[in-house]
Amino acid sequence: MDCRTPSGYWCAELDGGGRTEAEYLLHVLSSDQHDEGHISEVKGLILRKQNSDGTWPRWPEGPADLDATLLASAALALSGLGPE
Repeated sequence: MDCRTPSGYWCAELDGGGRTEAEYLLHVLSSDQHDEGHISEVKGLILRKQNSDGTWPRWPEGPADLDATLLASAALALSGLGPE
């Protein structure tokens, strides 16, 4: 209940384990406006949420999730980041 504002709205950080950032990156890459600095920042956010086994979770520090991993991998590949 601490996250509820006096007007009744809920306010909290939304973290999807990298999914949200990957969806956003795909959206940015499909637009006409590319800011390489911003794209690099979003790629860094996605990479920081990667599990130690190379997968991505559906929620922070969660187990591997196939959908989240495919989404993050596709976004990073389309942004020019290849497998390392």
